[in-house]
Amino acid sequence: MICNAAKIVIKSGNYKYEDLDSDLCLFLMMKKITQEQYVELINMMDAQKTQA
Repeated sequence: MICNAAKIVIKSGNYKYEDLDSDLCLFLMMKKITQEQYVELINMMDAQKTQA
């Protein structure tokens, strides 16, 4: 659920990279998302950052 919500936020482009990165780290530490999901989300953010 958190992963899907994060994907929607990333696709919208309505976030600050550093803030969302911190949130995703926290979710990972709390085991709300898996390592694989974390990597996928960060890769999405990185790809969007390079396109901007």
